[in-house]
Amino acid sequence: MSHPVVIFADYTTQAHRANTADQRQPVGQRMEYADGRKWRYVLIGATVIAFGNLVQGKTLVAGDYTDVLLQAAAAVGDTTVSITASGTSVANFYAKGWMHVNKGTTLGTDSGMNYKVKSHPVFAAATKVITLEPDDPIRVAMDTTNGEVGFTPNPYTGAIVAPITTATNVVIGVSQTRITAAQYGFVQSGGVSCVQSAASHVVGNRLNPILAAAGRAGVPTASLLAEIGLVLSVPTTAGEYGSVLLTID
Repeated sequence: MSHPVVIFADYTTQAHRANTADQRQPVGQRMEYADGRKWRYVLIGATVIAFGNLVQGKTLVAGDYTDVLLQAAAAVGDTTVSITASGTSVANFYAKGWMHVNKGTTLGTDSGMNYKVKSHPVFAAATKVITLEPDDPIRVAMDTTNGEVGFTPNPYTGAIVAPITTATNVVIGVSQTRITAAQYGFVQSGGVSCVQSAASHVVGNRLNPILAAAGRAGVPTASLLAEIGLVLSVPTTAGEYGSVLLTID
């Protein structure tokens, strides 16, 4: 099945207000309106997403990022890879995400490659078989002496409100409609948006997730979080909503 790289729609369609139990686009699908707003199609996690909150990818799992050992050689054309799982990820946590080769026989030859994950069992300290998408098989053989991989979940699957205190994944957009837990919809990633905000920033300045409150944007800090946009208006009280020119996408 083929899909457009970008869906071009219009506000009159109200496409950005989608909130469905069934999946109607690939997760991560980009949509644009003629007024400059941009959107990404997401699957929400276990908690409902309300209006105007910063939304991030699901929380990463320690032990799965990198240095996961191969348990069997992987030949060119293989669509399964055997690993020794070191984390505790649930089954299919990385489905629609990626396996990358962080170490191989020759750096920059078999290492540095990304493969699309189709499915996998629960991770544990035992041999587990990762199934890759059939159109993205192993391109360069890997051996057990040197082969190490890591896993990255798709940030548009299982998305959550950006948490207080510590970011646990990247911010992917702002909710502009209520999306029910475990359902599909769009978050805004570019253009003029309404965002829960602090009250200490200045029109024209950059905005970051502030981490002092879940889902809220504010002035940049030394935490080096990615910029999410530029201030267009400032609310009088923290926790109210202001206009932001989003630059996430």
